[in-house]
Amino acid sequence: MSNLNNAILKEFYCELDEWINQGCPHHEVFDRRRALCSALLHWSRDKQHPWKVTGLLYDIQRCWFVMESTHNPQYPFGKSTCGEDPHKGNLYTNQKRLNFIRSMMRIL
Repeated sequence: MSNLNNAILKEFYCELDEWINQGCPHHEVFDRRRALCSALLHWSRDKQHPWKVTGLLYDIQRCWFVMESTHNPQYPFGKSTCGEDPHKGNLYTNQKRLNFIRSMMRIL
């Protein structure tokens, strides 16, 4: 990852974590039903750097493979076994997802 991507992703994860710590209230960008890639897409548009989205999404997905040792990019946090359902708005109650976000904040 480039230094610029690292800085942008760290800012994203920090803002996302702050929102989570506030109890996931109504927000212009973040939503309980919006997974990380979608949240990053909306956040980057809001921050005026949509040109970076493809590279940032690639970096996030590459980190999933390393951090989670998963070979299923559709369900990087164990969706099929943990009851995650975006329609129920419970994406940010999944401890694997929260651990990933907080790990990335420390690493970047």
